[in-house]
Amino acid sequence: MALFTMNLLLDLLLLLGVVHITRKAFKFEQIGRFEHVILPIYSLIMFFSGMVWQTKNILIMFFLIIISILIGYYQASKVDFKVTPNPDSTGRPVVSIKKNRPYIVGWFLVFIIGALFSLWLEPTAKHSLITEFAKEVEGDLWLGFNFGAEKTWFTWLLAGASSFSFVRFLQRKDPHVQAALKGKRRSNDTSH
Repeated sequence: MALFTMNLLLDLLLLLGVVHITRKAFKFEQIGRFEHVILPIYSLIMFFSGMVWQTKNILIMFFLIIISILIGYYQASKVDFKVTPNPDSTGRPVVSIKKNRPYIVGWFLVFIIGALFSLWLEPTAKHSLITEFAKEVEGDLWLGFNFGAEKTWFTWLLAGASSFSFVRFLQRKDPHVQAALKGKRRSNDTSH
């Protein structure tokens, strides 16, 4: 009975996490460098460090890159932008985005495609889709968990390439996004 109660509690927490992530997609949030620059780069670094460079994997990699670009494009398709008139303390514009339904659909697609490839490429590994989904939700709820997550090279590729594509398409839709995600301005004034 205690195990049933614990599993029910964990399932409830997972459901609440999904509801929270879904609700966040329909609210304006300020874009930031950590989520939109650092995490995609980190994911791609993890992909390169975990990739086994065999012909089969290289073909899968190209396929997944195309899928990831399409997912990123779809996720960015209905994003709403809000730019404040005043820049932040570093002089960058403050841009908020509302991701909307396509972002959530893309998020689920990344999970489903990753799970399917995991089942195909690692059939001897014990898989629990609920466990994998819980890890994905946890990573999105607490972004720092992405740094310690055990993921496969194809999962890192899907996450990194779709996020990178999402950001690139946002930048194309609104030039303020690129300016908002730039690093801190350095003083070029050498005349002291």
